[in-house]
Amino acid sequence: MTVELDDTIKTELAERSLHEFVRQAWAVVVPVSPLIDGWHIEAMCDHLQAVTEGDLRDLLINVPPRHGKSTIAAVCWPAWVWIV
Repeated sequence: MTVELDDTIKTELAERSLHEFVRQAWAVVVPVSPLIDGWHIEAMCDHLQAVTEGDLRDLLINVPPRHGKSTIAAVCWPAWVWIV
């Protein structure tokens, strides 16, 4: 029963927050590279979520290569939008 409750809570958190979705999905999406969660990951997720919610119309993300921009914006974000 506890396992189901934990999964239910994790699912609810992932549906409410793109950042939480990225944290949970990263091991599946990029199994060879662990997620090094930092402020830049949270900022990208927050801004992409704002676009989804209609609070932000245009968004340009500039971060150095290999910082997760493509994985978050082109893989995780569309998947999150489809499930929400």
